[in-house]
Amino acid sequence: MDASYGSYRLTVRECLSKVPLMLLLALVATVLVGVQPASANDMITVFNLSGTFADNSAVSGTLTIDVTTGVVTAASLSYGGQTYTDVLIGLFAEGPFTGGTTPGQTPVPVDYGVDIGISSNLPRLDFGIPGTSAVDSLVGYLGGSLCSVNTLCGPDQVGTQWLGAFHAADGTTITALQSGHLAATPEPSTVILLGTALLGLGLSMLRRP
Repeated sequence: MDASYGSYRLTVRECLSKVPLMLLLALVATVLVGVQPASANDMITVFNLSGTFADNSAVSGTLTIDVTTGVVTAASLSYGGQTYTDVLIGLFAEGPFTGGTTPGQTPVPVDYGVDIGISSNLPRLDFGIPGTSAVDSLVGYLGGSLCSVNTLCGPDQVGTQWLGAFHAADGTTITALQSGHLAATPEPSTVILLGTALLGLGLSMLRRP
């Protein structure tokens, strides 16, 4: 028994063999419809953060950075059985960090600093992010190593090098960040590009005699 399809003639068995492919194409199309691409003025990227401190404790989670304005907009980090979500402001505000400077001398940018806490200044996670320019901006940031024992940042104008650390609730215990990294998660535009390619490939296979 034959079934006509356009200029091709497919047997019932051949039609049935294409059912899984058709279901896959439907799934891809559904995902593409649900993905909303970021606008040109809204380049917000979620970065996976992973790191290890000098005492072998680990931190993981995400930092959300608006790479158009160069500002950390959100955080969700797990460390020591607690979740850190507050990007601290005020005394520990995020921004370019210059370290120490001799009076009368010009400060030297060291990193872009951001402190993540739990509704207060302590306990908190301090991170230094090597920026994308001489002023340590996060505009156009793509990811990379954090300032740590393995990857020191600086030196500042007085010759000091800097690294991230965990500041405990007691106000005196400080644990250095041994290593750390930020890696961008796939952006919506990447998902759309991959999905479109798969959709096109699947359609070409459906039309193949």
